[in-house]
Amino acid sequence: MQASSPVSAPAPPGLAERLAQRGISRRQFLKFCGAMAGALALPPRFAPRIASALAAAPRVAVVWLEFQDCAGNTESFLRASDPTVTEIVLKLLSVNYHETIMAPAGRMAEKSLMDTLHNSLQMPGQFIAVVEGAIPLKDGGVYCTVAGQTGALSRMGVGAIVMWGFLILSGRAGAALTLSGTQWIWVLLTSVLLSGYVWTWYRALQTAPATVVTSVTTIGAVLTVGLSIVLEGKPTTGLQVAGSALLISGCLLFLWRQLRALPRAEAAA
Repeated sequence: MQASSPVSAPAPPGLAERLAQRGISRRQFLKFCGAMAGALALPPRFAPRIASALAAAPRVAVVWLEFQDCAGNTESFLRASDPTVTEIVLKLLSVNYHETIMAPAGRMAEKSLMDTLHNSLQMPGQFIAVVEGAIPLKDGGVYCTVAGQTGALSRMGVGAIVMWGFLILSGRAGAALTLSGTQWIWVLLTSVLLSGYVWTWYRALQTAPATVVTSVTTIGAVLTVGLSIVLEGKPTTGLQVAGSALLISGCLLFLWRQLRALPRAEAAA
């Protein structure tokens, strides 16, 4: 018996075919290719070569980088009507990286970016880079970083400067300098704890969606109630007990669902 050859998957439709499905004629497509050749200062004979390359091209990958911006371009993109943003993302373009609309977050989002850049190194010209907003260059660009630790350092550093500036302007800086040794120890201890909290917060945003990271921090309300009881001896109210019970129940439910999902993820891998 002769073994049957495996059936190959059909090739994805090229750009020309997808444009035809949207009612753009071959003549309009060639006219566009001619305009592209002129825009690139190429002779007219390059228009057929551009048309041939685009006709077989799969969905073009897009890397959308947001820097110091108001997200106005992103807002306009999301409100597109003809075609809609759904049609653009699912049918026309492959938006591999866009912080606002992409599903992955943290390291998975950065992996999407790195994979696109790596593929472009192997096959140059395989993605479109969209830059939204200004790019600050002063001090090595530390005032606008993506997936970096500058945010945590800036938050603590700027916060300390603002606090001391307020104390000096309001004439209260002298009172801060008269703190006892024990009081300064508590100030330094809480500063270290707060710095660690901010640092771990930004680290968590690199590995999990912001919605998950934010939901986990709700347990802080329970800890605040507990510290008030232990350290200050404050009596608890029924509302505090009920709220703490609901928060703890929600955290346990979230943990249970995550543990149940682990075997499924391992089996899928």
